Amino acid sequence: MAKNMEHYTEAWDNAPTIEGKDPNKTRKCPVCGQELHRYEYCQNGKNPMGWDVEHINGKQRDDTPSNLVAVHHKCNETKPKLLFCDHITQKIDDANAKK
Repeated sequence: MAKNMEHYTEAWDNAPTIEGKDPNKTRKCPVCGQELHRYEYCQNGKNPMGWDVEHINGKQRDDTPSNLVAVHHKCNETKPKLLFCDHITQKIDDANAKK
């Protein structure tokens, strides 16, 4: 996936927020539920707990803003590919329902 800063911004905005935390600085990884920190995005895999851009719907690999989300680089590499789409969509829906 070709990434630009716009993709990172869109992915960050789609990641679940954490109550009591500044959403411009901290979000939640929809895979593991741990904190993501805005300025720790992953560069060439150097920081496994940094975050990267992933498609929400892996079956539809388009780069539209609504199909991008921020996840830990480590989680992105170890998640089961087939289950990810349903798992992440449900977690994002649950987090948005709490807003």
